[in-house]
Amino acid sequence: MSEKRYHKMVTCASYGGTGSSVITDLLKEFDNCNSLGEYEFRFLQDYDGVSTLECALVDNHHRMNSDIAIRRFKDIVDYHSGNALAKRYEGFFHGKFKEISYKYIDSLIDLSWQGYWEQHSIEANPVYTFFAYKLYPRFRKLFNNPKDTEIVAQTPKKTMYFSYPREDFHEKTKNYTRELFNSIDEEFKYEYLVADQLVPPANIGRYLNYFDDIKVIVVDRDPRDLYVANKYGWKESWIPTHDLNTYITWYRKLREHQKYHTDDPERVLRITFEEAVLNYDETLKRILNFLDIDEKHHVRKRQGFNPDISIKNVALYKKYEADEDIKIIEKELKEYCREV
Repeated sequence: MSEKRYHKMVTCASYGGTGSSVITDLLKEFDNCNSLGEYEFRFLQDYDGVSTLECALVDNHHRMNSDIAIRRFKDIVDYHSGNALAKRYEGFFHGKFKEISYKYIDSLIDLSWQGYWEQHSIEANPVYTFFAYKLYPRFRKLFNNPKDTEIVAQTPKKTMYFSYPREDFHEKTKNYTRELFNSIDEEFKYEYLVADQLVPPANIGRYLNYFDDIKVIVVDRDPRDLYVANKYGWKESWIPTHDLNTYITWYRKLREHQKYHTDDPERVLRITFEEAVLNYDETLKRILNFLDIDEKHHVRKRQGFNPDISIKNVALYKKYEADEDIKIIEKELKEYCREV
């Protein structure tokens, strides 16, 4: 049996706008790293992705829920595969993302058949649902077999799936991620592949099971800077800066997991955007020691991540000290505020 070759994977995780690009930019500077940049590879962690598959097929198995999870995983694969206007993942995986992903899901499917259950009606277009699942079977009953009382049997069928992989799930998922990322660098010109947002900053241990070899660097940021960056700049609606109390609760709740779970220090490193900029040399050494990368590979220093440039994004809140919200954040989220 031939040896399974794989890259050492590195991913950065963030809480949303907290600076994970520090890692993807920094590792562009190393000749043994292939950094895929700031494009987010979320197909493992996003709902209906691989983690949801594991929940439905393994953690909370149910004879019908495996059908939902498999069909929705195919939907998310189809979306991320892109189209003529946006290549999305196919642009990174040389046109093989959908092919390899479908091969993976097929390896998990035990059975498939043409059938129907209520979830098909729930997920269908409302107009289609009304005609296909309400009018159509009643017309058939009326004109074809008036004595037939089984309406559901007359409904249009769809492909249904059943899967119960149990202990095989992690091994098949490792095969999937290995084949997928090997397709980026088939000749193994690089020792490390670096992808943004492969895992979330919480419950990381779950995602370590999906790879042969992966290390995770989580980057966080001062709550005051995230607040003003979004309130006065980005204006992203998924960051709730429209209401201060909501923002404070949201920021704190996102990090509560740190009180109850301990990271594997061999595979997870946590840093802040501020220390990466203000304590550049020290933080760089921590990162290289964590990843086991020799400094000799750092051939394009400060060409990807330059702290002299990024410092303009540190302590943004000082420009808005007249905003009373800053003082409230300092009081309520004191443990997350950094002195600069």
